Amino acid sequence: MKNIKMSIQVIGKCPPLRLSVLYTLTVLLLCSLISIGFILNSIDLRSVNTLFNQTVDMTLQHEHKNRVQHMKNMCKYLQSRVTRAKYKDEHQMHQIYTINWKMAFCVIPKSGCSFQKQLVMYLNKPSMFIQDYNIGYEDKEQILNYLQSVQRDVFNIKRSKVHSLFFNPIKLTMDQFVQGRFRKVMTTRHPYSRLYSAYIDKFYIPVYQSLIRNDVHKIRQNKNPEKYRWNNITPCDTSNISFEEFLEAILLQAQRGEGDFHWLPITLLCEPCLANPDFIIKQESYHDDIQFVLEHMYIEPYQRQTIQSVLGKNGIQSNEILYGLIITMIQRGLQFKGDCFTTYEIAKRVWSALKVQGQVYKYLPFPSKKLSGMKNMTISAIATVFMMEMNKFQITAEESHRQRQRALVQVYKNIRPDILIKIQAMYYYDFMLFDYDLKPPS
Repeated sequence: MKNIKMSIQVIGKCPPLRLSVLYTLTVLLLCSLISIGFILNSIDLRSVNTLFNQTVDMTLQHEHKNRVQHMKNMCKYLQSRVTRAKYKDEHQMHQIYTINWKMAFCVIPKSGCSFQKQLVMYLNKPSMFIQDYNIGYEDKEQILNYLQSVQRDVFNIKRSKVHSLFFNPIKLTMDQFVQGRFRKVMTTRHPYSRLYSAYIDKFYIPVYQSLIRNDVHKIRQNKNPEKYRWNNITPCDTSNISFEEFLEAILLQAQRGEGDFHWLPITLLCEPCLANPDFIIKQESYHDDIQFVLEHMYIEPYQRQTIQSVLGKNGIQSNEILYGLIITMIQRGLQFKGDCFTTYEIAKRVWSALKVQGQVYKYLPFPSKKLSGMKNMTISAIATVFMMEMNKFQITAEESHRQRQRALVQVYKNIRPDILIKIQAMYYYDFMLFDYDLKPPS
């Protein structure tokens, strides 16, 4: 942690640079980390070749094999060259779940996490959730019946409810994940995309402001001491947090060894160099990758059909899932808005967020007249209006991808070069292990 702090502090002293030399300096600064030793426990690297079913598309098979091999090569190369930061309470941040002790998923927030939790709930035998409890036969039967009903409807549950399902009995420790003989799956996402998604979902929609409020106020105070004084701070003073302020705040947290699993590095949350996963799902090819993993789970045909029916193709969700997503976004925004936002303002932010996510066509205007004319602006009423407007012009998968990419390019274009360099240092392992480009979206 000390070494990472030093690297961030040194980087922070750099003067403003022209973009023409920014990436040369990036390489030099990141290479400065190479002088510090980082020792990993020696582990037996298992071959994944036997895991691949010959009936699966060979191109996809080759891609997944290369991902795992690239990760192994980078782990071996970096282990004695680059020090990775340590964070407080790391053990509390892992979300690792087994499926009948045959497979384990390391779930990463902002990387298809809600669907994967639904998946492990759906595919586990109900008995997995009560195996450790000393209960009577009748009570056991009642619980089993309840769990079976939950499993049948798990893909229709609102996203906000998914995370409160009873996962404890199937949750694994990191040691169990590392040492287990079952097949292991982890999900990755490009750091730049994941960070922007976390910002939109948790800060543009005002949900997690309290987590970085003091850091944001400190950032603003350093820029304008007269305007921002500690004795005058109120929650609404830091309600409109910019993306650049979010990045600065999480860098300040990293210096203190703090952070939240919604944006902490994936390599910290899944320990891939120790766990040696058999499958690496990338959010950028999520649909095809999930299908590939399903081919190796030997699940019942009806289960496969159910999963495929709810899995959005290339980021486009079904109307049922999209409606539930909108309900959740509005609900959470209203829950934490305090006195800083009106219901109308939250609805407007959710509409903008859906455009960033590629769910709403960019030229569709916000339905201000319909919402303003409502006598009772309920969550379900807002979501219904949104769905009616969105169905007037349904976005294609190709346009959805282009729209998400354009949003990323635009937002990172305005981030200061010194902040980008620090982000690259903080997520260096994620960039290298999962073969993501250090250069911001362009």
